[in-house]
Amino acid sequence: MFERLDAAARLLWGRGFTAALIVLTMWLPGNLLLNYLTLSLGWEETSARLLVVALAYDLLAAPLVVGALYVLLRASLYGGKTGYRGAMSVAVARYGLLFANRLIVQILVGAGLLLFIVPGLILMSRWALADAAVVFEAAVPSQARARSVSLTEGSRAEILLAWQLPVMAIWGLSWWVGIRFGESLDASWWVAALADCVWDLLLAFPVALLFIYYAQARVREMAIAGRAAALEESP
Repeated sequence: MFERLDAAARLLWGRGFTAALIVLTMWLPGNLLLNYLTLSLGWEETSARLLVVALAYDLLAAPLVVGALYVLLRASLYGGKTGYRGAMSVAVARYGLLFANRLIVQILVGAGLLLFIVPGLILMSRWALADAAVVFEAAVPSQARARSVSLTEGSRAEILLAWQLPVMAIWGLSWWVGIRFGESLDASWWVAALADCVWDLLLAFPVALLFIYYAQARVREMAIAGRAAALEESP
């Protein structure tokens, strides 16, 4: 697990500027909007209307961020030249499938977490690589979930742990900073928006980690297929 954490960090750091540009392209406008609504217009942070705006923006923007980051990271891993424009163009081409897949997964995982927690965690681990299957294999949502189940077999607990540990650490740090420096950050809505962008940049790391798991699972899959083909051809 720690080797994969290191590999994800190195891979993301190698294309850090372009990755940051992808993240900020989508999340900076959303952060500016949400902080303007709360700190300038006085919307309550717990209000239903703010929650609707935040969820809607996340649903619309996240597929482009995740898709573009996956394409960029694959190019980095295999020595490709894909940059910002190329990564975003692929993400746009896959947008419909990514949006549908993420919406279905989030609804089902969310329902599982709300009902009994454990079913949600199980679904989360089984479908962790579904987005990657959409981006790299042009899989429709049902196929992407099935591919993820196959690719994660034997390593789901590790994937879930490695994936969620950074997320929880980032959220915990965000909570601490909010408690410690909240008044200073909230003094200006645009300063608060920039602070939120820092957390969005850090959350690119779990995406890179899932890409590493997908890439390694595909290598294992192809190796098994190659051995099977060799056995079939042997006299």
